[in-house]
Amino acid sequence: MRKQTEILLNELLSGKQNIEGLDKVRLDINRDMKFLFDNDPSVTDIKQIESYTSAFAVAAYRIAHIHPDPIVARQITEYAKSITGVDIHPGAKIGVPFAIDHGVGTVIGETAVIGKKSMLYHGVTLGAKHLKERDQVGTDRHPKLGNSVIVYSNTTILGNIHVPDGLIIGANKFIKNQQDIDQLRQR
Repeated sequence: MRKQTEILLNELLSGKQNIEGLDKVRLDINRDMKFLFDNDPSVTDIKQIESYTSAFAVAAYRIAHIHPDPIVARQITEYAKSITGVDIHPGAKIGVPFAIDHGVGTVIGETAVIGKKSMLYHGVTLGAKHLKERDQVGTDRHPKLGNSVIVYSNTTILGNIHVPDGLIIGANKFIKNQQDIDQLRQR
């Protein structure tokens, strides 16, 4: 399955296969890479971004997000996770441009929403709280980040929490309710 997924991704990225919306996704991927380049002072040439595992994970997510077959979409993101350590559910909604710096250990859940010009660092989790009942699956249970939000390394945000535009969340935070966000805004 891994080899088949790798071949499919290569064919989609190279234009040998096509799905509806792929041309726009290719433009979005380029905007994501430029955004990462603009926000990473260690990079001297935009071509370096193409080798970043976090850029690959975001590109794979973008393709999976528009893929009409949910099983194939999940295979694409699982493949990307296996080689990058970045787990992005294909159902998440992520604005353009978006970047993850480094990325290993980053998790973005199914109903998460991330606004444009937002950036995550490695080890960030946008997750759900524990589900006690199976029928809660499919409910809106992940964080919603506004535009231009930055979340630094090893921060966990759990539940359907709204993070306002422009908020910067420092490293090593555990955010479990809206009051935690309100306290960060007051600082």
